Amino acid sequence: MLAAFIPPLLRYGIGFENHLQNVVVRVNVTTKEVTGFAARDLEGTRIHYPTFVSRSGYDLSQLPKDSSNVSDDIRSPWAKVHHSLIQDHLGPVLHMLGLESRGAWTIVREGLERVLNPSEGPDARALYEFFMEKTMPIPGFMGMRLIGRYIEVSLR
Repeated sequence: MLAAFIPPLLRYGIGFENHLQNVVVRVNVTTKEVTGFAARDLEGTRIHYPTFVSRSGYDLSQLPKDSSNVSDDIRSPWAKVHHSLIQDHLGPVLHMLGLESRGAWTIVREGLERVLNPSEGPDARALYEFFMEKTMPIPGFMGMRLIGRYIEVSLR
């Protein structure tokens, strides 16, 4: 799963909102092996405008400037993926399977390092270091509902 959703974030600045509700697992019906993943709801996708435009060649200038899906801050899509993939997807899955206390987070960390390969360059290293930070911004869901817009808070 990390190999499906981390490369678009690193290469193009596209952060999919890939929590349990938005990710479909593709399984080979004959072998029962996982063959891939698909994002099924793109509403929460966050795009780092400068990275996407410079690396993809596509023009996003027709998107509304106040869109919550587009950001000039690279940490915005990074935080989206950390929250949705790590905290809201892998965390609950590891908990439900009883694997949190059995080294599963070490496997996740090793998987991130393998997919990002932080020694490859400054972008990969910066994203890896961001994912390893001790505190992380998370959406303030109650506040979002009360004021009618997206906000983030950092918790320790």
